[in-house]
Amino acid sequence: MQGSFGNAAPVAVPAAAGVAVASTVVVIGQATVPMDLEVSVDLAGVAPSRLRLVLADPNGSEAVVWDGATASGPMPARLVALGNISRDDTINGTWTLTATTLSAGAPGVLVGWQLHVTSRWD
Repeated sequence: MQGSFGNAAPVAVPAAAGVAVASTVVVIGQATVPMDLEVSVDLAGVAPSRLRLVLADPNGSEAVVWDGATASGPMPARLVALGNISRDDTINGTWTLTATTLSAGAPGVLVGWQLHVTSRWD
């Protein structure tokens, strides 16, 4: 099974360093086990190099999907969630994208984001 789940409610990204903001989406109607997880992010006014983006699944496991401190080049259109997201746990429920500012700079907006999922039955 597959689907895309998004949040288009803008979230302010502050100018100060070390501040985290979060946004959530609710995944429903999927099979039980996540296979592929991709995140698309729409940012305005803030340089991606100033951000770390972390995706958390409904069970609290997290994966860094973008780390501006170590990334080279522009942010891709789709970010792949690897890391600590379990591939043998539930996919349905609330997923959270947290954006943390790594350095001070111009404020911006997380205009919205989408989680693209592919799942299978256990």
